[in-house]
Amino acid sequence: RDPFVAYDEETERFYSVAINYVRRVPGEGIFDANLAIGRTASRSLEDWCKEAKPVFAETNDNHDPECPQLLKIGNRWYVFTSFYGFSRHGVGRLAYLIGDQGMDPYSVDWTAKEIHYLTSEDICAAQVAPKGDAFYLFGWIPKQYDAGFWVVHVNLPTQVYQLEDGLLGARMDEETTDLIRGERYFELDSAKDVGPGSSVALTAAKRCDIEVDFLLEGETLILDYAEKKLQIEITKKAGKGAAKVIFNHMTLSEMELDEEQLESQGTIRIISEADMLEIYMNNRYYMPARIGVKLGEEQVSIESDAATIYRAEAYCLKTAQEVKAQ
Repeated sequence: RDPFVAYDEETERFYSVAINYVRRVPGEGIFDANLAIGRTASRSLEDWCKEAKPVFAETNDNHDPECPQLLKIGNRWYVFTSFYGFSRHGVGRLAYLIGDQGMDPYSVDWTAKEIHYLTSEDICAAQVAPKGDAFYLFGWIPKQYDAGFWVVHVNLPTQVYQLEDGLLGARMDEETTDLIRGERYFELDSAKDVGPGSSVALTAAKRCDIEVDFLLEGETLILDYAEKKLQIEITKKAGKGAAKVIFNHMTLSEMELDEEQLESQGTIRIISEADMLEIYMNNRYYMPARIGVKLGEEQVSIESDAATIYRAEAYCLKTAQEVKAQ
């Protein structure tokens, strides 16, 4: 199920990845699944080898690895998939496994590889697509913040790129920023320390793009939309870093962050429209979220136990008509 085929110019063969139901008994609710990688014996798509290799060391019981892909980025092959059933939205966030340098996808021992996550859970059934030499991630943002209905909105183009150790990052590129970002209507006049009793206040427009440069010297940085019971929280505690979107005390979307990145100056960018947020951290992490309330013009307070805000800017988003006219 969900087959995907890729061609490798170096070995001059096609490779496939697809869901393989190792044991399937629908009447008993049994759906033991794995991913299987196959290859052709030649350049011909009609000349497939009989043996396929598993991707995961253990099968997934009722957690199908859906929408798999095999993609080569740099000199490594990657397996991408979205597991079903670990999310309140059904199909979950984008997971990936990293292949060995210079090795074709059939030769990699995928069963020994660690599962990594490129996004938070509010981007579902995502696919990575090439454009020239770059790659972009597209998926659907759930219809409801607390349920599993199918697609309504597709996310903004988000570039996927390779880090030195083979891990992947996600960011919005300059071309997309130029397309969507309109007039700047707020700019912090100078750096400001925030802590108990002090904060930075700004207004979020109904459709806006907010960017904040900060250094977290304490444990927590919060962008608080108090009237809507919405918070965007960055934490650095007990050797771990995390970013969360919290609505009415419910964590809707979260990602683990590399704690080392929180030891130096970082950047958070929040693009908001209606009941959707698309959040980028340090040009590496991507955390979209469907929230339980529609945003209008909102007062936002940037708070912390100890942090320095070096820059805070807010822009209006261009309308669809303005984007098309460019």
